[in-house]
Amino acid sequence: MPEGTCKLCLKTRILQDSHFMPKSSFKRLRDPKSENPNPIVVTPKKTTKTSKQMKDYLLCAECEDRFNRGGESWMLKMIGHGKRFPLRDRLSVAIPEFKGDEAVQYSGLKTGIETDKLGYFALSVLWRGAVHEWKGPLGDKPSRLDLGAAEEPIRRYLLGETGFPSDVAVIVSICTDRTTREILLQPFPSDGQYGQAFEMIFLGVHFFIVVGPGMNPVVRDMCCVTSKVNRLFVRDCFDRSRAHYLALAPTSKRSKDIEQEWPD
Repeated sequence: MPEGTCKLCLKTRILQDSHFMPKSSFKRLRDPKSENPNPIVVTPKKTTKTSKQMKDYLLCAECEDRFNRGGESWMLKMIGHGKRFPLRDRLSVAIPEFKGDEAVQYSGLKTGIETDKLGYFALSVLWRGAVHEWKGPLGDKPSRLDLGAAEEPIRRYLLGETGFPSDVAVIVSICTDRTTREILLQPFPSDGQYGQAFEMIFLGVHFFIVVGPGMNPVVRDMCCVTSKVNRLFVRDCFDRSRAHYLALAPTSKRSKDIEQEWPD
């Protein structure tokens, strides 16, 4: 392993082979019944199956462990796997705060869900997309995210030097549709009415992250960490998953095994 500057603690250390998304999350997408059980990866140029993941020497062992303890380990226990989805299952027996046409709102505080873990996990992945130029599993190079002035406060929060950044809101929706439970979608810029924002999907959990000064109080009150009740939402996320795929599909060439599984 090479020696270099850890992106998080900024100290010269032996660097670990860090993954953009948690390494074990790809195992949840494997289909043992398929001739090629590897996950399907969709990029603007190609759709195929592969076991390759985005990884590079980014963090020291101490900071890798910090990310694991901060949210990754907890997330992997709470996301959907098979028939179980602990995070959704816990909310299914809780009393909603409010029922809307598109989503049901719950209090993470009242249900005992560690929403700080959700917030930490979301920002740890978002930050990784901003501080490094990653190489995609199919040779592509995803655009580096621009967090602007929020990048340093997020780094210090992830390092444990400060509390949750004041100019950041992490809005979490636990998805009820089956499709989204089988999707890993790395953070990408999202157009919205609340300023600079990013979306991410992690195996049935949709994250909408807003960054920037002058945070709208309505947005702040939806954040799973800073809202008074640690607000969480439950909704069908299929439309968001489908919209992202349809944006890639026109230019993404399918491999032969994908053509067999997804015939037109």
